[in-house]
Amino acid sequence: MNLLEMLSKVEDPRSAHGLRFSLQNFLIMCIMEIMSGHYSYRGIGRFLKNNEQDIRRIFGSHHGVPCYVSVRDILQIIDFEEFPAEFNQWAKHSFIKT
Repeated sequence: MNLLEMLSKVEDPRSAHGLRFSLQNFLIMCIMEIMSGHYSYRGIGRFLKNNEQDIRRIFGSHHGVPCYVSVRDILQIIDFEEFPAEFNQWAKHSFIKT
C-alpha cells in the first residue's frame, strides 16, 4: 500500500460542500511541511505560500494552497488517533522488511 492509499483510509470530517483539495493531499502537504521543519500553523501556512507554485503543480490544484487558518481548522477536526495509526502502519510495511 502506498502513502496515498493509506491516507485515503483517514475519515474526512469536512462537509463535501466547497472542498478545494482532498484530505489525502492536505495530509501529504502537512507531512512535507513537518519534514521541512515547520510545526506551527503559521509556519505551515508560510511554507505552503512560499512553495505554492510547486504544490499547485504537484497536486494539480486550481484553488491555490490552504492558508494557516484552514490548516488549523482541518488539523483540529481530523481523528488524531486514526491518522498516526494509519501512517505508522504504512511506515512499518514500507520500511521494515519481515
